[in-house]
Amino acid sequence: MGWQSRLAVEMLALAVAATVAMAQGNGTKTGAKTAKAKPAAAATTAGSAGASFNAKGKEVYRVNCAICHFSASSGKKIGPGMKGIFKGRKFEDGTGVTDETMRVWIEKGGKTMPPFQEVLTAQQIADLIAYMKSL
Repeated sequence: MGWQSRLAVEMLALAVAATVAMAQGNGTKTGAKTAKAKPAAAATTAGSAGASFNAKGKEVYRVNCAICHFSASSGKKIGPGMKGIFKGRKFEDGTGVTDETMRVWIEKGGKTMPPFQEVLTAQQIADLIAYMKSL
């Protein structure tokens, strides 16, 4: 494995470790001994009430997503940039990006992205999606 591949793997491992550490520090659900997060479908896809959803979603993004994804660009970091992700772009498998497909991708992960179902609550995922729609 070349140094670039090794670096990418190490960065991914650090991202997962940081996400778990942050989730444990701020009281979100994680680990086998805690209750499982409710499915995001139970939360509104518009995010939290009022204009604060962007601030809440932006913070969720900063803590959990920014290490691997640019927010102000569609260019690739470790994963694809999120700018314009809801404006006609598609996932690598050709699936269109909708609230539902993005929620499933965040919860289940895929390819090199770890799952966040045990890290983020349904409301945090809804806030995150609302924020990403504004990018």
